[in-house]
Amino acid sequence: MLQRILSADLPRCRWLALLLVLLVAALALTPFIFPGVKALNVAAKVLVFIVLVASFDLLLGYTGIVSFAHTMFFGIGAYGIAIATTAMGPTWGALAAGVGAALLLSFALALLVGLFSLRVRAIFFAMITLAVASAFLTLASQLHEITGGEDGLTFKVPEILSPSFEFSETPFLGVSLDGRLLCYYLLFFTAVILFLALLRIVNSPFGRVLQAIRENEFRAEAIGYRVVVYRTTSAILSALFACLAGAMLALWLRYNGPDTSLSFEIMMDVLLIVVIGGMGTLYGAVIGASLFLVAQSYLQDLLRLGSEAATSLPWLSALLSPDRWLLWLGVLFVLSVYYFPTGVVGRLRASALNKGGNMKPVSSYMICERREIHFMDWGSADSPAVIAWHGLARTGRDMDELAEHLVKHGYRVICPDTIGRGLSQWSPDPISEYQLSFYARLAVSLVEQLNLATFHWVGTSMGGAIGTVAAAGALRGRCLSLTLNDNGPDLAAPAIERIKAYAGNPPVFDRVSELQAFLRAAYKPFGWLSDAQWTRLTETSTRRLPDGRVTPHYDPAITGQLIHHPHDYDLWPVYDSLSLPVLCLRGEHSDLLLKETTDAMQRRGPKARVIEISGCGHAPALNTADQLDLISQFIASIA
Repeated sequence: MLQRILSADLPRCRWLALLLVLLVAALALTPFIFPGVKALNVAAKVLVFIVLVASFDLLLGYTGIVSFAHTMFFGIGAYGIAIATTAMGPTWGALAAGVGAALLLSFALALLVGLFSLRVRAIFFAMITLAVASAFLTLASQLHEITGGEDGLTFKVPEILSPSFEFSETPFLGVSLDGRLLCYYLLFFTAVILFLALLRIVNSPFGRVLQAIRENEFRAEAIGYRVVVYRTTSAILSALFACLAGAMLALWLRYNGPDTSLSFEIMMDVLLIVVIGGMGTLYGAVIGASLFLVAQSYLQDLLRLGSEAATSLPWLSALLSPDRWLLWLGVLFVLSVYYFPTGVVGRLRASALNKGGNMKPVSSYMICERREIHFMDWGSADSPAVIAWHGLARTGRDMDELAEHLVKHGYRVICPDTIGRGLSQWSPDPISEYQLSFYARLAVSLVEQLNLATFHWVGTSMGGAIGTVAAAGALRGRCLSLTLNDNGPDLAAPAIERIKAYAGNPPVFDRVSELQAFLRAAYKPFGWLSDAQWTRLTETSTRRLPDGRVTPHYDPAITGQLIHHPHDYDLWPVYDSLSLPVLCLRGEHSDLLLKETTDAMQRRGPKARVIEISGCGHAPALNTADQLDLISQFIASIA
């Protein structure tokens, strides 16, 4: 239930979860545990800024767009309420009309700015937004008849939201039950709903595409996404949420003017809060807004107490003078950036990851279909899952680099050894069990026992075929995406004969170094591997025979699949039935997956995105930054 509410974006850190719970509880109970008008005003401002900062983080942290026009939309929302209630009176209809008109204007302006400006790069777009925001501030200051000019507009809200309206003459827990209290909780629940909506957006397929654009705009464009459309949509959504935050502020203050919602100082505060909380983490908006606004509101009071306590030391008392609160606020900001360079949320999540040892895999065993299957389990159990399945005569350790890369991006990665390979059990019935249908049953059992509600699949060669069969069958709907590494629904017969020849007769050597030389030659089509990677590949592919010699770590009978089930890899009907996003990586010189097959894959069934990996044959090793980024960005684009 909680996962669904939070769109599966859990804090992933106990300390972070505890801090968020305490902050939300404090905001929910502020009227009762922090008496006084000032505390209530600060809490209301925190609620407003949580929505404002989270909406800006959608633009900056998730899409990589720097905009200085965010406060313009914030001001539009506030002026919408102010102008409508001034003209139409303090009614709910006036509030609805003001919010509606403000949203329409924000949508139009964000669309215009986006379409005309988002094609330019970085600093140029930022300068355009700064110019637009400055022009709007000047316009709001000069249209005295509409906006009240520099003096702003003071207005009334519906009576039920005003401090003079009392629900009961008897206080509850010492707190007056009046319209001000109702207005506060209206802001609280609005902020919660808007924050959860933003959380849903950034964790949706749309949000994943935005993150892919942020990481590498060129690659996102290359795999078929219209970057300008996504960036413009992100700018519009961000503007609409900022507009609603402005409406919340106006409703609370019952006043709005240029300095209240349009000033550049607010934009600077938003930037500082994003940095403090952490970019690309909506939870950072909650923590950053709370810390910054509480410090901004109470630092002077704390300095006054410190100055009075240090009267015996004139120099210290002068240094702690309340007039120097901005200096100390700057010092606190510098310290926060120094000790939390990725923000509070980023630092806490990274600490939890390192402390928990989640970057190191756990070697595990599980009984699936009465056979013992070995797998490496990377990352945190509450992270989105990825199953990475190896090729015909390989092991799950081939996926080490991919797993390390995906764990850093917040995923859990399961890397099994197929039956008959690595540390998994050899089949007592190789003819009936060394085939795709049984491998798919093993995958289903593994998924069920690991309680994976949904997952992504990355499969090299045979691993891709297993994923195709499973995703089209028992795991349909649970497999969110399929990455096929040099695998497709039709494989070239000469290449299958080549694989059958070398894999069906595994050589035997006296020394591991001799086996490594053989593997370097056999797997040269994998592409570039470092010496350390070749050594690891050899060590994880070696078993010692009773006579002391070494041979590859698999059951020679596995190639019987290609003899007893010759049509096992004829998967066009299965492929055509798929209804999930598919990415196909083809080695440039692959003799197994031919170009005519990948051309057909782009036209048929799920219409796979095909990317050719230069310098590789069958199959790319998935060990270089460009290959790993292609996969992580593809997965990130899927919910």
